[in-house]
Amino acid sequence: MDEGIHEECGVAAVFIPENSEANNRAVYYLYKLLLNLQHRGQLAAGISTFSKKRLQMLDTYKNLGSVNEVFKTGKRLRSLELFRRYAGNKGIGHVRYATFGKDERAYAQPFERHHGRLWKWFAFSFNGNIANYDELKAKLMAKKDYHLTLEVDTEMIMHYLSKELMGDKKPDLVNVFSNLAKQFDGAYNIMFINAYGDMVIARDPYGFRPLCYGFKEGMLLAASESNALLNCGVDKKDIKYLEPGMMILIKEDK
Repeated sequence: MDEGIHEECGVAAVFIPENSEANNRAVYYLYKLLLNLQHRGQLAAGISTFSKKRLQMLDTYKNLGSVNEVFKTGKRLRSLELFRRYAGNKGIGHVRYATFGKDERAYAQPFERHHGRLWKWFAFSFNGNIANYDELKAKLMAKKDYHLTLEVDTEMIMHYLSKELMGDKKPDLVNVFSNLAKQFDGAYNIMFINAYGDMVIARDPYGFRPLCYGFKEGMLLAASESNALLNCGVDKKDIKYLEPGMMILIKEDK
């Protein structure tokens, strides 16, 4: 792991209430947020969006390249096709700078884990470093028949999230992320969404990495930097920084 301090990589999230006229435009706002976070990472970009109207209710699109390269904005018809396919009222996004892991598409975020149970089908994006990665990885690998395919902390987080979501009863996401915060030693932000449409915007207990949010016409936008919110039309007075160790929970369209 790189031992230096990094601000690279950026995360974003959008929630638009179902009764809003803009309820299918989450991908548009995610694109704009990521474009304004482009300086944080030009290696890869991606989004995961949610819509009850799709068979693939939770769907992820990501690739190597800058935000405009990933969203094919130089090819208008192809770009419009992407915006239509991933239209929804909720979503998360990420721009990547490789401080950990290889320069391959498999390492691009968000990471998505499919499952037949809706609360176990989720996607998340992560910005930061987990200082006790080696320890957490060793605990996983000590289990019989356990295997990791990527040398990256994001995959390890995915497995720990999966562990917290185990069982036959949908867990309380506040408890899930509280438990994770007790296990992860590091500086990070996590954007999470599942196939119920539940969302979590979480900041680690140290609060080293910035994370802000704001409201615009009933919708909630969150990003690594306030400038991204301002350029999406959020008034400066309506922008707040999430406190260290705190999370925003979006559930049942609230």
